[in-house]
Amino acid sequence: MEFADYLNSLERTPLTEALSAAYAAIFEGITPATNELGKYIRGFDGGQKMQAPDDGVMGEYQHYYITLGRKPREVAAVLAAGSKLDGDNVQAAIPEFKSLIEKAGGKDAGKYSEKFASLLAGVEDKEGLADSARLYAAGKTRDGFKKLADTLGGMTGGTMYTFIQCFSHAFPMATSDASNMSLNPDAKKSRVLNRWLVHGTSPTSALKIAAGGFDRGNKVGDLAYNRSQGKDGQKHDYGGDYLFAFDASDELENYTADNYANLDRYGLCSVVFKGSGYKIYHKGDGEYQVIFDYREPTGCFLVMSKYDATEKGLKTRESQRRGDDKYQVYGRGKDGKPFPLVNYHKREDCVRWILKHGDRYSSLMFRWK
Repeated sequence: MEFADYLNSLERTPLTEALSAAYAAIFEGITPATNELGKYIRGFDGGQKMQAPDDGVMGEYQHYYITLGRKPREVAAVLAAGSKLDGDNVQAAIPEFKSLIEKAGGKDAGKYSEKFASLLAGVEDKEGLADSARLYAAGKTRDGFKKLADTLGGMTGGTMYTFIQCFSHAFPMATSDASNMSLNPDAKKSRVLNRWLVHGTSPTSALKIAAGGFDRGNKVGDLAYNRSQGKDGQKHDYGGDYLFAFDASDELENYTADNYANLDRYGLCSVVFKGSGYKIYHKGDGEYQVIFDYREPTGCFLVMSKYDATEKGLKTRESQRRGDDKYQVYGRGKDGKPFPLVNYHKREDCVRWILKHGDRYSSLMFRWK
């Protein structure tokens, strides 16, 4: 008998609950596949030792920061050339931009050399461009990004956005994964260790996962967008090691009344589990996601609507509060079948309950061999 199963078979006492929580905290960890994932994602930066961005540089702006920080010499060269421009010498400067793009192995040098020249000629603060160039050349990516944003009218300004778009197209990354995924240089913000994660899926798939665990993953090279062709006419090849989830704390922090369907965007049911991996920003999806080795987690809770639970023939709890409690947290009952532990009106309140009480009630999780 597995030790986790042995713990779960014991009578619930303060001691067995403490042992179960301690076991869960120790057992979920980094696997060799997770370490390989970290090397792969960090490889997108091409060995550049970037500074961690300011705390306010998050989400899409973090991706912009990383995009420029991966190629600081190219950024410095473009900005230095731009600092010498004015409205009278735009056409004469185009060959210099074209040469910079071609030497770096860039793309569409003729097209983007014209765009850089036209854009940077219109920037009044040429000294700011020169200062930004010097900072990037010195590897001071945090200060360089801040100075550039200030010079171009702020991070949300159209000129900053246009510059980054031109740069990312003129100096593209080699793969779709690299173009769409970025990792915060601060390991404390990018490495996830034994955290509660949320994986959205359908009720049918959620029950299958609860019974036997995750059983498929994407391959390296097809993480951002799985375009690989599977065998026997399958749409995708799921012979890889990795799946996606969300940090449960992030989900609750970002939840608002105006974004009621936030937790539903990848399925009507939530598989909530302890896991480890890497938190990346996915530009294409516009959100932070945690990539994990699908074989690493050892158990989960489920969050399912009362309607779907009834459709699947599961037991449900009667409402204990005023109003209709639409969602149920399911664990494993004594008979091994899904058993409703608590119910709430909102799905995120179920996830919040797991965050607060999940370790204490870990003996009631669905467990996988």
